[in-house]
Amino acid sequence: MTKKFGWSKNVFIHQIENKSYEKFLINQTNFDKTVPEKYKYQAKLAVKDEYTFDFLELGKS
Repeated sequence: MTKKFGWSKNVFIHQIENKSYEKFLINQTNFDKTVPEKYKYQAKLAVKDEYTFDFLELGKS
């Protein structure tokens, strides 16, 4: 991914600390092969991507 997206060292370190690769692997699905066509859209909505806003450093309110 570093080569593909041209990440800097700092971005790469942040991705490691954020466990982005592990989250990517967890979010792998086989919906296109196993879910009937009429349910694909609904199934994809059920497992939407998780967003991480750690970089905003908002803390708990």
